Amino acid sequence: MSRTLLAAVLAVVGAAAAPLASAAPPALPASPFAASPEIEVFSRRARLHVGDTRARIGVLVDLIFDEKYGLGFTYQRSPTLDAARAFERREGNCLTLVNLFVAMARSADIPAEFVQVTDYEVFYREGGAIVRSTHVVGGVRLATGMLTVDFLPDRPKRYRGLRPISDDRATAYFHNALATEAMLAGDLDGAAAAFERALELDPGYAEIWNNYGVLLKRRGDLDGALDALERSHALDRRFLPAMENLASFHRALGEPRRAERFEKKALEERTRNPFFLVQLALQEMARGETEAAEGHLKRARRIDPGIPEIYLVQGRIQLARGEREKADRLFEEARAKSAAFSETFQSRLQSKIDRLIGEEPAEPRALGEGAENG
Repeated sequence: MSRTLLAAVLAVVGAAAAPLASAAPPALPASPFAASPEIEVFSRRARLHVGDTRARIGVLVDLIFDEKYGLGFTYQRSPTLDAARAFERREGNCLTLVNLFVAMARSADIPAEFVQVTDYEVFYREGGAIVRSTHVVGGVRLATGMLTVDFLPDRPKRYRGLRPISDDRATAYFHNALATEAMLAGDLDGAAAAFERALELDPGYAEIWNNYGVLLKRRGDLDGALDALERSHALDRRFLPAMENLASFHRALGEPRRAERFEKKALEERTRNPFFLVQLALQEMARGETEAAEGHLKRARRIDPGIPEIYLVQGRIQLARGEREKADRLFEEARAKSAAFSETFQSRLQSKIDRLIGEEPAEPRALGEGAENG
C-alpha cells in the first residue's frame, strides 16, 4: 500500500471507476431506487405472476437479464446509476443493479431492501488512488429467512456477513459512489456536492468521511482533510482506508511516530483479510521464502477455507519443490472449492492449473504473479 497522499485510499460500495471525460455529471436524484412510470409498468409482469414470493423474485431477475423478453442488462464496473437511468441504459455495476431490483420489486409489491455484505472487499488502482470496493445485494424477508439476490459476477454465493440497511444509508452509499466517480474523473465540485448530500443522509458513515477527507486534501484544505479522516477513524476504529490515509497524512507532515501507529494498526487489520494473506504469500514466494508463504496461507485457510486461490498457491509451492502428487491434490482441492463460483471463474482457474502443470519446476521468484480473486 502506498504511503503517500497521492495514492489515497477511497472506499465505495460497488466498483467505482472514473467515467469517460466527455460524460456530463448526472444530476443528483431524490431517491436512487424510485420507480419511474416505465419501471412500474414493466414490473407488473412479476406482480401478475402466479406463484409465491420466491417465484416472483425469480421472474424479476429474469426480466432484468433476459435479452429477448427482458432488459438484457449488462454488468459493468461503471457507471453507478439510479434505477430510472439504469432502466434506460441497461448497464451498470452491482449497486446500480440493486437500485433497479429494489425499484422493480417494490413496484411488484415485493418488500425488497438493501443488504450490505460485510465480508467481501477488493482493492484496485483508479485515477491516482487505491479504491476499496465492498458489496451490496438485494434482500427480501421470507418466512424462512432473508432471501438475497446477488448481482456480482464470478463470485461465490456464500457470504457470511449480511446486514440489512436503511433506505437512507443505501441512498448515502449511492451518493458516496457518485462522489467517488466524480473525484476520480477530476470533477471536484461535483464530488463535493455528492459527498455533502451523502453526509446529510448518514453522518455516521465512516466511508463517506474518509472519502470526503481525500477530496478536501485534493482541494488543498489540509485541516479539513485531517478532521474528516479523524472522524472516519473515530466512527470505525477498524476501518482500514482511514488508517492508511492517516498514516500517509502524518508521514507527509513529518510526524513519523503518529504515522507508525496507524501503519501498525492497518497491518493488523489487513492480516485479518484472507485475500491479503494470499498476496503476502505470493510476495514471500517471490523472495524465495516459501516457509513464510506457507504460514500466510495456513492463516488464510483458517479464516476462510473455501477460497480456491489458497490451494492454487499451495500447489505452486509443492510444484516448485518437485512434489507433483501433493501439488495435484491441492489443485484438485482448488477445483472443488471453485464449484461455488461461476463457470467463468472455474475456467480461468483450470487454465492457471494447466499452465502450471505444463511448466517445469521454476525458482520461487518466477512464481510470484498475483492471484486473481475473481
